[in-house]
Amino acid sequence: MPAIRQGPKSGIGSQRVNATGTIMKNRLPKDCIMSSDRDFVKKMRGPTEINCREDGKIAITKWLDNKPVILASTCLSDASCDTCKRWNKRTKEYQFVRRPEVIRQYNTNMGGVDLADRMLAVCPARSRTRKWTIRFIFQNACYLSVSNAWILYRKRQFSQNIPHHKVEKLTLTANPIKNNPKRTKWGAGIVYLGVLRTHRHR
Repeated sequence: MPAIRQGPKSGIGSQRVNATGTIMKNRLPKDCIMSSDRDFVKKMRGPTEINCREDGKIAITKWLDNKPVILASTCLSDASCDTCKRWNKRTKEYQFVRRPEVIRQYNTNMGGVDLADRMLAVCPARSRTRKWTIRFIFQNACYLSVSNAWILYRKRQFSQNIPHHKVEKLTLTANPIKNNPKRTKWGAGIVYLGVLRTHRHR
């Protein structure tokens, strides 16, 4: 969010473009005083704290989900909230949590690097190897490419008004040694990567 924190003549506000994004707590200005994370996590999930700049052009929102989340926005500073379903690890069931409007808008319009990071976190790679080359190629390059392709595929399907349940899951298969029945160090038969399968069904 450096472009937001710049002056009115050189920042995003001068271009009349609204922006919303996450921000680290050590990037907050010194005069932006908010509750500490230690005191914030003692509360139940869902509390919200909003701090606006004096000129009213930037609003900082802090929300507690599994851990505190801080967002900066040039267009959303309303304290109105709705409810969302979150998984509770202790009770092993879903619960309804209050969610501010800036969080809902951010999740709905998320794209680019943030969306790619979320997809890779939900569908992690499981390459059990210590070789950094394998981890880099498969866990970063290949899986990122497949994840971005899946995002574009869904976006195109939904733009054509195709129902969600008819959008097929994207799978990646490979058969490197189809004609070789012998087992090698790479395994045998069809290798199913299962890149986009979540590690937990909720």
